[in-house]
Amino acid sequence: MTSSALPHGWQRVRIGEIAEVTRGASPRPIASDRWFDNSSKVGWVRISDIGRSDGLLLKTTTQRLSADGIARSRYLPPGTLIMSIAATVGLPIITGIPACIHDGFVALQRLRGVDQRFLFYALKAQEDALKAAGQTGSQANVNTEIVNRLEILLPTESEQLRIAECLHDAEQATIKLKGLISKLEAVKQGMMQQLLMGESRLPDFVEPWRQVRLGDVATMGSGGTPPSGMPQYYGGGIPWVSISDMTRSGRYVHDTAKTLTTSGLVNSAATLYEDGVVLYAMYASLEPVMQL
Repeated sequence: MTSSALPHGWQRVRIGEIAEVTRGASPRPIASDRWFDNSSKVGWVRISDIGRSDGLLLKTTTQRLSADGIARSRYLPPGTLIMSIAATVGLPIITGIPACIHDGFVALQRLRGVDQRFLFYALKAQEDALKAAGQTGSQANVNTEIVNRLEILLPTESEQLRIAECLHDAEQATIKLKGLISKLEAVKQGMMQQLLMGESRLPDFVEPWRQVRLGDVATMGSGGTPPSGMPQYYGGGIPWVSISDMTRSGRYVHDTAKTLTTSGLVNSAATLYEDGVVLYAMYASLEPVMQL
């Protein structure tokens, strides 16, 4: 979107124009116990801590720094916006506790003309752009210069507040929904355990159960994979179910990412199954699904 096409009152700005970006620091050698103290109130922020948070506010960390560790890191007061810049790039969060960040994070402070929560969501929206700007190597890395040059669209402050409020409400609703889904999954697992093991019986069923082997009640067959490096075996009209198809499918496999040609099927030692066959992954922890 060009500057002339921006909504009225909006402007394109660089992060360095609206925030002071400073990189974290790490005490060395990091493995030394000298830098850590479980009784300290100052947290040591790791990517894993953000993964365990609600995604907006960091309330706890698994490690805490000693006075020596704090002196050799970058201390931040509660309420500071930070963002990861190494390995997992472009993950922002606001600190809810006194904390220190290592050199895999930057802090965005002394904000000018931008609401903090709006900037938080603007950074989340720029995650792909930051990853693309990351320096090549064994893992993605972004430095403070790249963060300072990152451009975002900035509306008026009143509109920033409204946008941030809407996005926050949507995020809170998502968090609650995920929590409800987790509870329902736990209830379902409990029901499966009780009903499938005969620990609980449905009304009007009193007949005794019998124990059988899977081979007594079903005919089983194994899958197959065409030899690698043979493109002529792929791209035909025969769906070829992979582990990734099962992962994203849920209960039924409706489509597959890859298809086989007739020669691919013949050379894979696989079987062409009809609809409604139960598939079970042998090389991943997956629930059974049905081919539909």
